[in-house]
Amino acid sequence: MSTPLDHARHNKKACEYLSSANEFPDWVVTTAFYCTMHYAQAIIFPHQENGVIYKNLDEYFDKNKRVGDTKHGVTLNLVRKLHFAISEKYRQLKDVAHTARYNDYQLPSVVVSKMRRHQKAIEEYCEQMCSGNASQNSSTAILSS
Repeated sequence: MSTPLDHARHNKKACEYLSSANEFPDWVVTTAFYCTMHYAQAIIFPHQENGVIYKNLDEYFDKNKRVGDTKHGVTLNLVRKLHFAISEKYRQLKDVAHTARYNDYQLPSVVVSKMRRHQKAIEEYCEQMCSGNASQNSSTAILSS
């Protein structure tokens, strides 16, 4: 079974491939979001809360979901709570990917470019967190891009 980090890197490759084709902006943004979703899960879990250690999102969601919750929404809330520095970029990616999947697949190139920049910033932040080399200065520099 692949890890969230493996899955994030796999989705990044898919995103880059689709981006190079310059034909499916909706899927570029969608794969960019799924890349960041897996990166977020890689830095969130395992997660301890109220004395319970959750190994992954499924465990956390099963024990903490409320009526109307979705896994995407719960992940966003955990990102806000635990990694606020990337939360706004993550939220924007989530929202634009949702729009692309369900409402309007024709995204302007300026929006796609912005979402790719968000994906790259989140990716760099999470890679640093996963490698244990995260520092406040380097994370701040990445997020200001």
